[in-house]
Amino acid sequence: MIEPATSSQVLEATPDDIRGILDVQNSVLHTNNKELDRGFLWYPLDTEELEEIIAHPESHALMVAKEGKNVIGYFLGYDLDEWQKHKPDWFEALDVPADLKEKIKSQKVFYCRHIATANQRSGIGSVLSQSLQKVAKDRGYNMVLAEVMRKPIENVASIVHHLKQGCREVGSISYSDGTEWGVFIHDLKSE
Repeated sequence: MIEPATSSQVLEATPDDIRGILDVQNSVLHTNNKELDRGFLWYPLDTEELEEIIAHPESHALMVAKEGKNVIGYFLGYDLDEWQKHKPDWFEALDVPADLKEKIKSQKVFYCRHIATANQRSGIGSVLSQSLQKVAKDRGYNMVLAEVMRKPIENVASIVHHLKQGCREVGSISYSDGTEWGVFIHDLKSE
Protein backbone atom coordinates (compact mmCIF):
# COMPACT_ATOMS: atom_id res chain seq x y z
CA MET A 1 0.00 0.00 0.00
CA ILE A 2 1.24 3.49 -0.88
CA GLU A 3 -0.20 6.48 0.91
CA PRO A 4 -0.28 9.95 -0.65
CA ALA A 5 -0.16 13.15 1.39
CA THR A 6 -3.98 13.25 1.45
CA SER A 7 -6.18 10.82 3.35
CA SER A 8 -6.36 8.48 0.35
CA GLN A 9 -4.61 5.14 -0.16
CA VAL A 10 -3.43 3.27 -3.27
CA LEU A 11 -4.39 -0.39 -3.19
CA GLU A 12 -4.66 -3.34 -5.56
CA ALA A 13 -8.12 -3.30 -7.16
CA THR A 14 -10.71 -5.91 -6.24
CA PRO A 15 -14.00 -6.81 -7.94
CA ASP A 16 -15.73 -4.49 -5.46
CA ASP A 17 -13.84 -1.55 -7.02
CA ILE A 18 -15.08 -2.07 -10.59
CA ARG A 19 -18.08 0.28 -10.33
CA GLY A 20 -15.87 3.03 -8.89
CA ILE A 21 -13.22 2.53 -11.60
CA LEU A 22 -15.89 2.80 -14.30
CA ASP A 23 -17.30 5.95 -12.65
CA VAL A 24 -13.86 7.60 -12.65
CA GLN A 25 -13.23 6.47 -16.23
CA ASN A 26 -16.58 7.76 -17.45
CA SER A 27 -15.94 11.16 -15.85
CA VAL A 28 -12.83 11.63 -18.00
CA LEU A 29 -13.76 9.89 -21.26
CA HIS A 30 -13.36 12.30 -24.16
CA THR A 31 -17.03 11.83 -25.09
CA ASN A 32 -18.14 12.99 -21.62
CA ASN A 33 -15.40 15.53 -20.96
CA LYS A 34 -16.34 18.96 -22.24
CA GLU A 35 -13.22 20.55 -20.73
CA LEU A 36 -10.53 19.05 -22.92
CA ASP A 37 -7.92 21.22 -21.23
CA ARG A 38 -8.09 18.46 -18.60
CA GLY A 39 -6.61 15.05 -19.24
CA PHE A 40 -8.93 12.57 -20.90
CA LEU A 41 -9.22 8.92 -21.91
CA TRP A 42 -10.01 7.78 -25.43
CA TYR A 43 -10.53 4.01 -25.23
CA PRO A 44 -12.85 2.86 -22.43
CA LEU A 45 -12.76 -0.28 -20.34
CA ASP A 46 -15.85 -2.35 -19.58
CA THR A 47 -16.86 -4.53 -16.64
CA GLU A 48 -15.90 -7.78 -18.36
CA GLU A 49 -12.42 -6.53 -19.22
CA LEU A 50 -11.86 -5.27 -15.66
CA GLU A 51 -12.97 -8.62 -14.23
CA GLU A 52 -10.47 -10.40 -16.50
CA ILE A 53 -7.67 -8.01 -15.52
CA ILE A 54 -8.34 -8.45 -11.80
CA ALA A 55 -8.40 -12.24 -12.27
CA HIS A 56 -4.92 -12.21 -13.91
CA PRO A 57 -2.68 -9.90 -11.87
CA GLU A 58 0.48 -11.67 -13.08
CA SER A 59 0.38 -9.81 -16.43
CA HIS A 60 -1.55 -6.69 -15.35
CA ALA A 61 -1.54 -4.14 -12.56
CA LEU A 62 -4.75 -2.38 -11.61
CA MET A 63 -4.47 -0.14 -8.58
CA VAL A 64 -7.03 2.23 -7.12
CA ALA A 65 -6.70 5.39 -5.09
CA LYS A 66 -9.42 5.44 -2.45
CA GLU A 67 -10.72 7.85 0.11
CA GLY A 68 -12.58 5.65 2.53
CA LYS A 69 -14.48 3.20 0.34
CA ASN A 70 -14.68 5.57 -2.66
CA VAL A 71 -12.47 5.07 -5.70
CA ILE A 72 -11.05 8.49 -6.65
CA GLY A 73 -8.54 7.31 -9.24
CA TYR A 74 -6.86 4.29 -10.77
CA PHE A 75 -4.05 3.11 -12.98
CA LEU A 76 -3.97 0.17 -15.33
CA GLY A 77 -0.78 -1.28 -16.74
CA TYR A 78 0.13 -4.41 -18.67
CA ASP A 79 3.17 -6.44 -19.45
CA LEU A 80 3.93 -5.17 -22.99
CA ASP A 81 3.72 -8.71 -24.37
CA GLU A 82 0.19 -8.96 -22.96
CA TRP A 83 -0.75 -5.57 -24.47
CA GLN A 84 0.47 -6.71 -27.88
CA LYS A 85 -1.96 -9.65 -27.76
CA HIS A 86 -4.72 -7.00 -27.89
CA LYS A 87 -2.89 -4.93 -30.51
CA PRO A 88 -0.93 -7.39 -32.70
CA ASP A 89 0.27 -4.69 -35.14
CA TRP A 90 1.43 -2.41 -32.33
CA PHE A 91 5.17 -3.05 -32.61
CA GLU A 92 5.23 -2.56 -36.38
CA ALA A 93 3.33 0.73 -36.02
CA LEU A 94 5.72 2.01 -33.35
CA ASP A 95 7.79 4.90 -34.75
CA VAL A 96 10.84 5.37 -32.51
CA PRO A 97 14.59 5.32 -33.23
CA ALA A 98 15.80 1.87 -34.29
CA ASP A 99 18.06 1.37 -31.25
CA LEU A 100 15.20 2.19 -28.89
CA LYS A 101 12.82 -0.07 -30.79
CA GLU A 102 15.28 -2.93 -30.34
CA LYS A 103 15.58 -2.09 -26.63
CA ILE A 104 11.78 -2.13 -26.27
CA LYS A 105 11.64 -5.47 -28.08
CA SER A 106 14.38 -7.10 -26.03
CA GLN A 107 13.71 -5.76 -22.53
CA LYS A 108 10.94 -6.21 -19.99
CA VAL A 109 8.56 -3.27 -20.60
CA PHE A 110 5.48 -2.25 -18.63
CA TYR A 111 2.75 -0.59 -20.73
CA CYS A 112 0.69 2.09 -18.97
CA ARG A 113 -2.82 2.07 -20.44
CA HIS A 114 -4.74 4.39 -18.09
CA ILE A 115 -4.09 6.81 -15.28
CA ALA A 116 -7.33 8.55 -14.32
CA THR A 117 -8.58 10.60 -11.40
CA ALA A 118 -12.00 11.91 -10.50
CA ASN A 119 -10.54 15.26 -9.39
CA GLN A 120 -7.77 16.31 -11.69
CA ARG A 121 -4.95 18.50 -10.45
CA SER A 122 -5.47 17.05 -6.96
CA GLY A 123 -2.08 15.30 -6.80
CA ILE A 124 -3.67 11.85 -6.95
CA GLY A 125 -2.47 11.34 -10.55
CA SER A 126 1.12 11.89 -9.43
CA VAL A 127 0.68 9.42 -6.58
CA LEU A 128 -0.79 6.88 -9.01
CA SER A 129 2.10 7.40 -11.45
CA GLN A 130 4.64 6.88 -8.67
CA SER A 131 2.74 3.76 -7.61
CA LEU A 132 2.76 2.46 -11.19
CA GLN A 133 6.52 2.99 -11.44
CA LYS A 134 7.06 1.23 -8.10
CA VAL A 135 4.92 -1.75 -9.13
CA ALA A 136 6.77 -2.00 -12.45
CA LYS A 137 10.18 -1.75 -10.78
CA ASP A 138 9.23 -4.29 -8.08
CA ARG A 139 8.17 -6.72 -10.83
CA GLY A 140 11.52 -6.39 -12.58
CA TYR A 141 10.55 -4.18 -15.51
CA ASN A 142 13.24 -2.06 -17.16
CA MET A 143 10.96 0.70 -18.39
CA VAL A 144 7.42 2.03 -18.41
CA LEU A 145 5.94 2.99 -21.77
CA ALA A 146 2.81 5.11 -22.26
CA GLU A 147 0.95 6.57 -25.22
CA VAL A 148 -0.63 10.03 -25.05
CA MET A 149 -2.99 11.29 -27.72
CA ARG A 150 -1.67 13.88 -30.18
CA LYS A 151 -4.42 13.73 -32.85
CA PRO A 152 -7.28 14.34 -33.40
CA ILE A 153 -7.17 16.10 -30.00
CA GLU A 154 -3.91 16.78 -28.22
CA ASN A 155 -4.07 15.66 -24.58
CA VAL A 156 -1.92 18.49 -23.25
CA ALA A 157 -2.67 17.83 -19.57
CA SER A 158 -1.53 14.20 -19.90
CA ILE A 159 1.61 15.20 -21.80
CA VAL A 160 2.53 17.65 -19.04
CA HIS A 161 1.75 15.02 -16.40
CA HIS A 162 3.99 12.39 -18.00
CA LEU A 163 6.87 14.84 -18.41
CA LYS A 164 6.56 15.89 -14.75
CA GLN A 165 6.75 12.22 -13.77
CA GLY A 166 10.14 11.82 -15.46
CA CYS A 167 8.98 10.39 -18.77
CA ARG A 168 10.43 11.54 -22.06
CA GLU A 169 8.74 11.57 -25.42
CA VAL A 170 10.62 9.26 -27.78
CA GLY A 171 8.40 8.83 -30.83
CA SER A 172 4.87 8.19 -31.99
CA ILE A 173 2.37 5.60 -33.09
CA SER A 174 -0.58 5.91 -35.48
CA TYR A 175 -3.61 3.65 -35.64
CA SER A 176 -6.02 2.80 -38.43
CA ASP A 177 -8.78 4.78 -36.68
CA GLY A 178 -6.87 7.99 -37.52
CA THR A 179 -5.52 8.61 -34.02
CA GLU A 180 -1.89 9.58 -33.40
CA TRP A 181 -0.18 9.12 -30.09
CA GLY A 182 3.07 10.36 -28.58
CA VAL A 183 5.14 7.55 -27.08
CA PHE A 184 6.63 8.30 -23.66
CA ILE A 185 9.06 6.15 -21.70
CA HIS A 186 10.37 6.18 -18.17
CA ASP A 187 13.62 4.25 -17.81
CA LEU A 188 13.47 2.47 -14.45
CA LYS A 189 17.03 1.17 -14.63
CA SER A 190 18.49 4.69 -14.53
CA GLU A 191 17.00 5.36 -11.08
